[in-house]
Amino acid sequence: MTPQASHLSPALVAVDAETVGGIERLWSTLGLSDTALKDPQRQKAWRHRLYDTVGEPWEQVVRQVREGLDTEPHAAVITSHPPRQASVPLLAALSAALGALVVPQTMGQTLHVLRLHAPDGADTRWHTDGAGWARQNDFTCLLCIKPAQEGGATELLPWAVLRSALARDPDLWRRLWGTDVPWILDDESGAGTAFTPIVTSEGLRYLREQIESAAAAFPHLAHDLHDLDDSLHQALLSTTGHLALRLTEGKVLVFDNRRSLHRRGPLPEGNAGERTLVRTRLTNPTWSRNLNDLD
Repeated sequence: MTPQASHLSPALVAVDAETVGGIERLWSTLGLSDTALKDPQRQKAWRHRLYDTVGEPWEQVVRQVREGLDTEPHAAVITSHPPRQASVPLLAALSAALGALVVPQTMGQTLHVLRLHAPDGADTRWHTDGAGWARQNDFTCLLCIKPAQEGGATELLPWAVLRSALARDPDLWRRLWGTDVPWILDDESGAGTAFTPIVTSEGLRYLREQIESAAAAFPHLAHDLHDLDDSLHQALLSTTGHLALRLTEGKVLVFDNRRSLHRRGPLPEGNAGERTLVRTRLTNPTWSRNLNDLD
């Protein structure tokens, strides 16, 4: 984390080399791949075989990650010990242990490679994943394959920090909870539009580009939507206390997508700014979470 980051810290979870080796051997034995993981039954079988084959060390890792996701800032960083090259099977194992891997038609991959980044792309602004999905993903997992030479931290704004900042403006606070935004859905649900506020007791949903789409599709709401979005954007610009996590090769970051906003930190132009991450998105947590509603 940067020195200016929040006093909150993600859970730090170490995975020993023997455990990672066991995961990778099982991955190979089962002949798993991105395509195989699109099958919910293969995901379930993978999850159970991991517990049966890798055993107690793996159960302990999963337990620690879940505890991190259930407490502020609802995030965990998983590191192989000793450090080693990135392991896609480890990412797939963590993902299957935490929830169901989502494969929306706009992505087409369970293990989605993130490589090219526009200097001013949507990922540089605070947002949640899945804002255009009927059922947002609960968790986002990021495996660092290749870090940028400079910059490129993943920045998180946890609800505890965000709540304190937004509550200073009572009118904005009221509108975030009370204004139904018509989110234009781009998933396979066929639902068309989901009407829900940016903040609900269940979590956050926000992406500036989605607000623009909603304003274009519902012109009679455009003024109010733009005003709400501009007010939130200005509040976010002045909000401090976020976490900045610069992942090195092989590290995995898991965070609660509905209890924080996130963005990509600045990257320099050229080769120094190249980085490669592999992302999974998860719904339906595999454990009974001990959480309070947002308030």
